[in-house]
Amino acid sequence: MMLRLITLILWCVPFAALSHSQTPARISGKVIVTPEFGVKITLANRNAFPQVYEILVNDKVLGEVFLPPQELRELSVILKADKCGLWDTKTIASHSKLSEHQSVRTRITTRVEYFSPCVIKPETNAESRQ
Repeated sequence: MMLRLITLILWCVPFAALSHSQTPARISGKVIVTPEFGVKITLANRNAFPQVYEILVNDKVLGEVFLPPQELRELSVILKADKCGLWDTKTIASHSKLSEHQSVRTRITTRVEYFSPCVIKPETNAESRQ
């Protein structure tokens, strides 16, 4: 019985904090880098209110995503490779605030960098003729 009460209190705390101090409940975001120089961002809105996500990769705003309550969405971003190597995500951070429309606005920022040099395949004579 005591465990159920504690669980109920912990579940209600983010909503109580939201209504009194205008602080949104915690969001979750994950970034996975694919070998094709693509970044896959998974957003999950586990709250009872809608959220707007602003996505930034390497300080470039990629756009905004509106996510209804209890919805999961995956976004794929292809980054232009200006040099050879593999991508790696170094940091991911998020910042949330409550908008005037009672939806939570969240900014997700990640930095994608190279961590491995590539091996450039030498061109063969047959390839150079084409």
